[in-house]
Amino acid sequence: MLKTCYKKADSIECFFDLLKESALKSYIRGGRISGVVFNERKYRLKTLGFTQERLQELEQLHKRKSDIGGLRKKSKEKIINHNR
Repeated sequence: MLKTCYKKADSIECFFDLLKESALKSYIRGGRISGVVFNERKYRLKTLGFTQERLQELEQLHKRKSDIGGLRKKSKEKIINHNR
């Protein structure tokens, strides 16, 4: 379930929302989300292979997508203005 949610997510918030929809509750340790609860057992994300660096990749992906969206919008505006 974690891998599927990770593949679908485009940000960390989206990842945790997808986990919540999949009936996996997250738990907080040290002031941040650090794992999931499954069958009343806690599993740390780091132990499951989802390190902080891997989760940061989602944020980088989200930033890239928003940058590309902005460039596309500027390009369309430029084409429209050029055709006038």
